[in-house]
Amino acid sequence: MLAHSIHGSVLNPNRVAFVHGFTQTRNSWSPVLDRLPDNLLYITIDAPGHGESSLETGDLQQTATEVVDTVGSAVLCGYSMGARMCLLTALQYPSIIKGMVLISGTAGIDDRTERRLRRKSDRKLARHILEVGVDTFVDEWLSQAMFRGMPIDQVDRAQRKTNTSMGLANNLRTTGVGTQRPVWDRLAEIQIPVLIIAGANDSKFADIAIRLQQGIKSSHLEIVANAGHAVHYEQPKIVSRIIETWLTPRFSN
Repeated sequence: MLAHSIHGSVLNPNRVAFVHGFTQTRNSWSPVLDRLPDNLLYITIDAPGHGESSLETGDLQQTATEVVDTVGSAVLCGYSMGARMCLLTALQYPSIIKGMVLISGTAGIDDRTERRLRRKSDRKLARHILEVGVDTFVDEWLSQAMFRGMPIDQVDRAQRKTNTSMGLANNLRTTGVGTQRPVWDRLAEIQIPVLIIAGANDSKFADIAIRLQQGIKSSHLEIVANAGHAVHYEQPKIVSRIIETWLTPRFSN
């Protein structure tokens, strides 16, 4: 079972579980959770290799099992790495997962050569994390252009630095996008409601979001203006309202 926290109404059987992005922890969802109604039950998860979850990490199939063991029947909401984990969980456990919110997510890398190169790059990055330590690596990670529009306060930076270099390195080796078998050809299997969100300034993932929407017939797409990859951090009010609007009719009975 993965380390997790429970928020909102513990009496409500309707669950929404949140899986964060790489280098984050379950506390990273506060910009969204603080704006969602408190009448639902929310579960925030520390992904494998992150926070208080085990530093030993399995592949995405094992991660899917750990997610289900932790949250049971729920709507899943994942960001970036977490979105990939949610997508694989829904495909592996279609009768348990009730819906999904995919934020800046992907179904994997199609091209075998590109996937092999990414796998090699992730392994190199894992070695680098072990060499420089988590404090230095988190600063390097957040300095990337893809996070340029994200307001990074000291609390968020400090939370990320509670991770360990071993946990992050193991996560990259076992669940990095280079290790993932792409599942674009399986998107038509998904019958549950899906909300797809991406930032308009993140052209790569906005295009991926469109492709996801085209592959998942039961999905709804929202491209958020003036936002990049970390769209829920850059526009938390808008993203929270989008999620709440999408959730409300599914839990109205």
